Amino acid sequence: MVKKPKHLRPQPRKSSLTTHAFTFLILALFSILILLGLGILSLPSTSMISSRPDDFTTVERTSEGRESYGDEEGNGERWLEVISWEPRAFLYHNFLTNEECEHLISLAKPNMAKSKVADVKTGRSKDSRVRTSSGAFLKTGHDEIVREIENKISDFTFIPVENGESLQVLHYEVGQKYEPHHDYFTDELNVKRGGQRVATVLMYLSDVDEGGETVFPLAKGNISDVPWWNELSQCGKEGLSVLPKKRDALLFWSMRPDGSLDPSSLHGGCPVIKGNKWSSTKWLHVHELFYCFCSLLQVSMISSHQHHHVLVSLTCNMEKVDASLRFPHERWPEVISMKPRAFLYHNFLKNEECEHLISLAKPYMRRSLVINPITGVRVVSSGRTSTGSSIRRGHDKIVVEIEKRISEFTFLPVENGENLQVIHYEVGQKNDPHFDGLGRIATFLMYLSDVDEGGETDFPKSSGRLSVSPKKGDAVLFWNKRPDGSQDPSSFHCERDKHIAFLYAFRKS
Repeated sequence: MVKKPKHLRPQPRKSSLTTHAFTFLILALFSILILLGLGILSLPSTSMISSRPDDFTTVERTSEGRESYGDEEGNGERWLEVISWEPRAFLYHNFLTNEECEHLISLAKPNMAKSKVADVKTGRSKDSRVRTSSGAFLKTGHDEIVREIENKISDFTFIPVENGESLQVLHYEVGQKYEPHHDYFTDELNVKRGGQRVATVLMYLSDVDEGGETVFPLAKGNISDVPWWNELSQCGKEGLSVLPKKRDALLFWSMRPDGSLDPSSLHGGCPVIKGNKWSSTKWLHVHELFYCFCSLLQVSMISSHQHHHVLVSLTCNMEKVDASLRFPHERWPEVISMKPRAFLYHNFLKNEECEHLISLAKPYMRRSLVINPITGVRVVSSGRTSTGSSIRRGHDKIVVEIEKRISEFTFLPVENGENLQVIHYEVGQKNDPHFDGLGRIATFLMYLSDVDEGGETDFPKSSGRLSVSPKKGDAVLFWNKRPDGSQDPSSFHCERDKHIAFLYAFRKS
């Protein structure tokens, strides 16, 4: 008798279900990789995404490990430190030289008088127990050193010299203080003169042995996380505080990017416990306070050279500011226009950064779109014939570094920016004159390649017919909004024939 073979009936294969599951996972993983590559999907990254406004653990305490650009006179390296985003506050280390500090003090000393405050109802100056310091005002453009400091402040804040009040030098002795207050006005009288105060630059002219901090009681975040917490007085521990250090300058904004007043800008000067405190304040307004006579001289000088691509500055600013302003020597910003407010930052990007952005975008380039003003839908338009691709925020370390640099340069959080958009223009391609949108406060345009001919960025409605020639590594910052939050018609612009990268900055919601 023949034995029946074992397993005469076909048995189900145990590996079948496993094979299907594995195949599904492979397909899902492949789909995710495609979405990541297209920038449609992104992964969270605690190391790459910038710190939130309430995270003070990342605030730097010293310049250790930084490349030094100080001089032999002990003035130290200049560098910018983001202190807070609510309020927007930035500390510029070694903004002034020792000579400038001593000069301001010497000018003010013979004219010092009891400091006053503005009456909240009438707007007129009056004595008050909340402010016990003494002070003196220095005439705008008083001498060459004062003019240089005022120009430096303008270059730092992107606000014209004409929009600033006269420098006020203040002296605090032991026990003297300025209780928490807002620098913006609540009366109609002062607002009529140059509009609201948009920002304050507070320069420290001396070191203080103890006390004298600038404190922000309403700042958002865990204030005890700052590295200098144990050095603060009791008053300094009542909010986010900055220690007074000779040559440093504190910039904080009384208004948000959308033009509304920022209550978190409430600040005070803590009592001096030991030593003396000298400081100088520059209040900046949304509108012009006086006429700058040297503007006409500067315009005529530039016109005489007949450089059609040279951008006319309508302020008393130097054409080229100090090379170490905010970033290393090889990078420097230039004020190129005040209508619109536009600034050219030379060598903002390195060659490898330019090439990196292009390499990231090239595989995903497609026809650029415009937003239909009626429907809000993105559509193809004959007015914009370039190709483009977006790079998601925090895509890699190089992109993170670029976004951080833009944030520090514009005083706007990384979170307020759209994804970087890389644009390619071939011969004949263009982007007709347009506005960048009602919700976008500013545009940061970086040139990723040189162009043999053409490709300028034009501003047809600007003062002096502003036109910027593309140069690899340079960047143009222009503001679509005025300091008071209104739309600036002179920001109307167009582009032709080049590789460029945009980052649009939204106003803060």
